[in-house]
Amino acid sequence: MNSDKIRLPIPLEVFADLPGFAGAVSVMSIVLAANLGLRLCVELATCGALGFWGASTSGSTVARTSLAIATPLAAIFVWSRFLSPKSRRHLGALASLFMELSIFATAAIALASSHQVFLASVFIVAATVSSLLFRITHQKPEVRGGHDDG
Repeated sequence: MNSDKIRLPIPLEVFADLPGFAGAVSVMSIVLAANLGLRLCVELATCGALGFWGASTSGSTVARTSLAIATPLAAIFVWSRFLSPKSRRHLGALASLFMELSIFATAAIALASSHQVFLASVFIVAATVSSLLFRITHQKPEVRGGHDDG
């Protein structure tokens, strides 16, 4: 199997031969590409939500600025250490899903505590759908560059 293709539990070619499913392959490809875009938006929104929370807390300007910078950096550190495709330390599937959803839930709680309940709701639904679709389809972002282990 070609390593640049996305591996699904059921090969898309199975659907291509069925009557009425001729366009299923292209539709699924569009869904998977859209999920990659959604995933990018969710990851960026996580940093934005945590930064917004830090900036909207009560306290001095220095404290708010520090929180606005430190909380997204903490999430980026945890993500890059354990969840990134280039990470040297990979968690198991269940632990990875739990940590990923925990980071997203923290960002949603941060938004809700900043009086952005509607945004928090939309965010957590988008994050959960994207995460579960990633797991169901075994979708992985492409890793470019990095280490040469071979």
